[in-house]
Amino acid sequence: MMGNQSFREHEYTALMRRLVELGRTSALCWTGGAVAAAVLLAGAISARNAGLLIPVEFCAAFGFYALLEARREARLLETYLSENYERERDGIGWFTHLSLRQAQAGVMNRYDWLPLALADALVLMAVAFSWLFSEGHARGELMASLATMAGIAFVGHSLVEFVRLERIPSSTAPAPWGQGPREVTPARRASSDRP
Repeated sequence: MMGNQSFREHEYTALMRRLVELGRTSALCWTGGAVAAAVLLAGAISARNAGLLIPVEFCAAFGFYALLEARREARLLETYLSENYERERDGIGWFTHLSLRQAQAGVMNRYDWLPLALADALVLMAVAFSWLFSEGHARGELMASLATMAGIAFVGHSLVEFVRLERIPSSTAPAPWGQGPREVTPARRASSDRP
């Protein structure tokens, strides 16, 4: 029994480290993508070139999707830890206590919509400026059309993916693995296989 307890502690520690790494990586990727998009946006505005606004959208999309994937994996890890380690009375209860605190009335510490709003705002600014700068260049309307198509695709897809992320159960909802282990039995033989 002592070996099993040691294994559980090592697994819990490793998963908590993974959560910290995911948070750090997502923050760095989102910050880097947003800063790069802002710098490119400033450069495109100063150059008054619609074609330079397309990389702004790609940088914003890169940073947002890196953040989204890290949050998706972190949410799954949180529910796993809450379900498998925090259900016992004597176990650690960080995520359980955190979810209870967030469920209280008047507690507003959810900033999940902020990266989505900032990424979509950067992309929509790039679309607006691309049409503003489309006149006076040989392929300005083509570049503005490409920026508009990419911007609309990103805004729509980012909203859909963010809603999908919100549907992943939080640490208070039962997780898909919360039903416990099931015994897997071999498949029954067909009647033609019997002697």
